[in-house]
Amino acid sequence: MTTSGDHELAQGTMNTVTRCGAWVLRPAGPHTPFVQELLALLAGAGCEWAPRPGGLAPDGRERVSFVPGLADWELRARGGNPYAERPLLQAMRWVRRLHDLTAGPGAGWSQEVTCHGDLGTHNLVYTADGEASGLIDFDLAHRGRRADDLATALKELARLGDPGPTEGQVLTAVRLLGAYGWNALDVDDVLGRVPKAFTDDLAFCSEQAAAGNLFYERWARSDEPDALRDRADRAAALLPDLRQAALRSTENRSGSEQR
Repeated sequence: MTTSGDHELAQGTMNTVTRCGAWVLRPAGPHTPFVQELLALLAGAGCEWAPRPGGLAPDGRERVSFVPGLADWELRARGGNPYAERPLLQAMRWVRRLHDLTAGPGAGWSQEVTCHGDLGTHNLVYTADGEASGLIDFDLAHRGRRADDLATALKELARLGDPGPTEGQVLTAVRLLGAYGWNALDVDDVLGRVPKAFTDDLAFCSEQAAAGNLFYERWARSDEPDALRDRADRAAALLPDLRQAALRSTENRSGSEQR
């Protein structure tokens, strides 16, 4: 639904998103109070990379501030690379900030935090020269473990299991974890959740298709489910090499600090 003064930003896989001036409007749901509270926390902490909360519009839609910049597909159309290292590492630093700000009692990697829930280039905003300028779409934010978001980041940002050479995938994954901070994660915990990131994705898409979502119904009829399962198998096969590379990186960091 759009009203006078609105224009559609994107027809997403879940909802129609429109912009009205400085605000982005999308259908409200049970998640809305949690998301609005989270965005208020981030705004209060000076996290300018996240949308600001705007409550509900008069027509009942959820309202968040518009984060200016380019979507991943817009950057790609201009010849840019959404998977360039600098914006991905910046995104991981933002995720670390999100987790630290929302951490529950306890210490270290085992704390409960608020996870973004849908990390990927599709939820990054870019400048014209390809830097990351924002992290958006907190609709799937939830309480969980740091490793939940980190496993999704390895799946989506390092593109684990994609066809082709694997060395770059392993290197990118290690650098993503390093940007997040080795002191706040457990390598085995993160890598142990990577297979679940794939199965959760497959289950979510299948549930949406069964519920009548037209985008996911087309997805279910395509070869994409099998492609995702194949990719999950290739990613699982990479995990031993990734574990060794990550442990070497932590050892090198420890050795440098001792010197």
